[in-house]
Amino acid sequence: MDDLSEPEIVEVNRRAQAFKRTGDPSFLWPGVSEAARLAALGDIERCVATVLAGDAPASLASEPDAIGVAALTSGTGPLLGFWAETGRVRVNADVGAVLARHLAHGRARAERLDRGLGEALDTLAAAGVTVTLLKGTHTARAYYAEPGLRPMSDIDFLIPPAARRSAERALARAGWVRGERQRAPYKCDWKPPGVDTRVRSFSYLHTWEPWSVELHTSLDRIFAPGRIARLPSRPGDDEASEIFGRSVRVLTPPLSIAYLAAHASEESHVARLMRILELVLVCRAEAARGRLVWSELRAVAAATATAGFLYPALAFADRLAPGTIESQLLTECAGAAGPRVRAIVDGDTAADRLPVDQVRVAEKFMWSRSPMDTARRLGRMLWPKSGTLGDLVRTYARRIYRLYHGRITGG
Repeated sequence: MDDLSEPEIVEVNRRAQAFKRTGDPSFLWPGVSEAARLAALGDIERCVATVLAGDAPASLASEPDAIGVAALTSGTGPLLGFWAETGRVRVNADVGAVLARHLAHGRARAERLDRGLGEALDTLAAAGVTVTLLKGTHTARAYYAEPGLRPMSDIDFLIPPAARRSAERALARAGWVRGERQRAPYKCDWKPPGVDTRVRSFSYLHTWEPWSVELHTSLDRIFAPGRIARLPSRPGDDEASEIFGRSVRVLTPPLSIAYLAAHASEESHVARLMRILELVLVCRAEAARGRLVWSELRAVAAATATAGFLYPALAFADRLAPGTIESQLLTECAGAAGPRVRAIVDGDTAADRLPVDQVRVAEKFMWSRSPMDTARRLGRMLWPKSGTLGDLVRTYARRIYRLYHGRITGG
């Protein structure tokens, strides 16, 4: 798949900077209003629910450009394209062309990332580092008809904590460039040699969109300052697997499902519908294989005190595909989540209907359980981790702009 021309790349990134400065989505999608995108998102959510229910064929009736943008923001573009290609979704010629482009780039991008995945695995194996594949790097191959149907912006590896320095040195020697790093729980982005980090499109995930490898030394997820979902891995929580003739490890139920749910709950505004759909596919597949025992998942949630953190994703998954999640697990997780979290979940859907230019203050504090939690969150909001003083100034400028234009809401 050919890349964009240099002037096209420059123009896309100019628009990206304008959006970052103002929060105005018209810079991203000049021909698609937020109302049209959200309507198309609702259309896609209904379509996905229909396919999951086995009621075929489903249909999409929104405007083609709005469908394209909503398919990107929901992470469902390639899969919708595949369903249209195989007759599970009925669309007109214009929408079909939009989804076919999503699918073509999804397939080409998967091939590109596969090459990078093989190089990264070889680099780490030569350094004696054992790798466990996480999230889409595993699920795209294990639960989808083909890897290109599950969009990815990075490749996630879990490595032993003791191997962190060896892994970092090996990647650095091979020419990989270290990006953002979080110290506790540790995760670090590594960009492959020679990859252009500029954005390519806001209408679909372009083949040549930048990507990275993200190293993790634990499965822990930070939901808010002082609020961490800790998911320790025990013997039996993973198993040997193989990819491109290379030995790797993958998580197994119930930990794999707990981790996917925690991740989907924590990164709730990043392609939520894709993550919830993925959770449904994994639960159904593992239940059919006899490997998902709900009492074991309830035991993991109770033993790790993560039931409340799992609740949003599990609730949205059962709402999208009723009967997917055991009712007792949902009840226990809802109780552990608390009234703030339940209120947010009750007022939302699997597709995340919040306009992209709005910030709900209530969501910033939904995980706070004590005055100390609230104080920590408020402190992070007032003094974010923005790097330089210039970054901090730009952060506050964006907030003032959004506040002035009424894009910060209470509920």
